[in-house]
Parts: sequence; structure tokens; C-alpha cells
Amino acid sequence: VLYRIAGSPEVEGTAGFSDVSENAYYYKAIVWAVANGIAKGHVDGTFRPYEDISRQDLAVFFFRFAQYQEYDVSGRTDLSKYEDSSAISAYALDAVQWAVNAGLINGVSSTSLAPKTSATRGTIAVVSHRYCTTLGN
Repeated sequence: VLYRIAGSPEVEGTAGFSDVSENAYYYKAIVWAVANGIAKGHVDGTFRPYEDISRQDLAVFFFRFAQYQEYDVSGRTDLSKYEDSSAISAYALDAVQWAVNAGLINGVSSTSLAPKTSATRGTIAVVSHRYCTTLGN
């Protein structure tokens, strides 16, 4: 999604993951995302392209993409009103605080963010639309 928002730019190099084939339809997108610091893969050297993405990881990808596009990502929201805010992984905290502040991600209820649950296709579509309309793409 982010690769397409960026205009599907030409890429050079390789994805470098043992589970990503050069013949995969998403190969160029992964090469681009890794080259631009948007995706990093897992510590075991895999990308896991068919694994569901969590809501917190969705925030991380959009946060890194906003940095790539040189948008101001300094805004943060206090997440203490969400009972599950302590469940947000340390690596994702800034991104989730920013995404909530930017209006990209809302709680699944008034007291829950559900950061580690899978993001649905609908959620990804809504966040993508909000990103494009809010940040001016």
C-alpha cells in the first residue's frame, strides 16, 4: 500500500529475506520499503509476507513512511485513557502515539487500542485513506 502511495518507484537491490521470492508480486515493494527504512523484517532474517500485521505495526509502517516523506511526526498523544496502552511494544510506542495524534488510528473502543490484534483490510484501507487526506497526498 505504501509503495503504491509513493508512486511505485523503480527499485534497485534485493529484498534480502529468505522467504521473499524475486518472482513475488510484492517483491519490488519490499525492496523499496527496506531500502527506505520503512520495513525491517524480523530478527531471524525473514519478512513473513503472509503473516497478519498488528495494529501497532500498521502504525509503525505509516510513521516510518511519514518520516520518509519528511512530514512532521513530532506530535504525540497521551494514551493513558486506553486500558491496554501498556501492551504496546516499546518499539511501536512513538508510532502509535503519533498515529493516534494524527487521527490515523482510533481505539477499537473508548478504552481499548488493541495494539497487538490483527489489522483488518478495512482498517488498513481506512488508515491509508486518512493518511492520504490528512497529510495531503
